[in-house]
Amino acid sequence: MAVTGLVHFSKYIQEIKDSKIFVSPFGWGEINFKDFEAWIYGAALMKPDVSHMETWPYIFKPGETYYPINWNFDNLEMGIKQLLDDAQLRLELA
Repeated sequence: MAVTGLVHFSKYIQEIKDSKIFVSPFGWGEINFKDFEAWIYGAALMKPDVSHMETWPYIFKPGETYYPINWNFDNLEMGIKQLLDDAQLRLELA
């Protein structure tokens, strides 16, 4: 369910392509490269809710382009279960 340790970049990309869900916690800000990697390589993006942000273009649409979770991650497990059980939603997000 999770990868730990260092992997070569090409293996990292393959891991994303093979993943159904990509969890992207905040790094150096709410938006990071991992969000775009998830979309590019076809994984459903799950990240803390960023509905407070305005972007142009408007790319972070809760429930449409990413699956929002609480900032304290208390609904992370529930969200993962929901996306694993709902292939249609998962594919729409991806």
